[in-house]
Amino acid sequence: MENVIFDPVFSQIVCKWEPILAHCPLFLDIAPEEWPGLFSCLGARLHRYDRGEMPLVEGQPLDRFGLVLSGEVEVAQEDASGNRHIIGRILPGELYGETLACAGGMHSPVTVTAVSPSEILDIDYSRLASPCGKMCARHTSIIRNLLRILADKNLLLTRKMDVLTRKTIRARVASYLLAEMRRAGYFEFSIPFDRNGLAEYLACDRSALSRELSRLRGDGFLDYGKNRFSVLDAPALAEAASI
Repeated sequence: MENVIFDPVFSQIVCKWEPILAHCPLFLDIAPEEWPGLFSCLGARLHRYDRGEMPLVEGQPLDRFGLVLSGEVEVAQEDASGNRHIIGRILPGELYGETLACAGGMHSPVTVTAVSPSEILDIDYSRLASPCGKMCARHTSIIRNLLRILADKNLLLTRKMDVLTRKTIRARVASYLLAEMRRAGYFEFSIPFDRNGLAEYLACDRSALSRELSRLRGDGFLDYGKNRFSVLDAPALAEAASI
């Protein structure tokens, strides 16, 4: 793993990720020319991870959080029996660890693993929570943006809990795909999981998951290829989710 101090003098480094940062909710209403100074203010560091490396390990004290700039990471947790449960996938422009960092003094209950070579901007939460002496507008904006992100993630967690309370695998699959369809705003959408990942996310066996997907397609409710799905009969899928 290679670590690089994020020096505001190197504006060309910031420009490399301008398309990602411009669409990141954390930097909403903050102009690109302000990013270098903001990164310095937040004590940001750039980390590069190879596939399989762990930016965050369960039990590790947490006072910083990460922003994925490239690649993809997976957040997972093991239960008392050693079973691994995927909490989610974090894509470029998304954060991980911010809720735990905000809690203060916590040891991480999750492990974050790079599922592909990834570049991550590591941010010091204590410097975000304690605005600079000038109380600059950009610092006020980033605190407001972080609160909005936390609220959105709380809603996503509530949705996952709703999915996992379904009694059958068919209902879980249908409920999850309906939620992803609504989030995308289209009948056709992609999910961030392969079959193994989706089975772990839904807390079910992969073979059972594949059977239910095949049945839902055979019933004409949906169609799919790899991680791309198309809902063909939303009312019927909603009925399946409620069983």
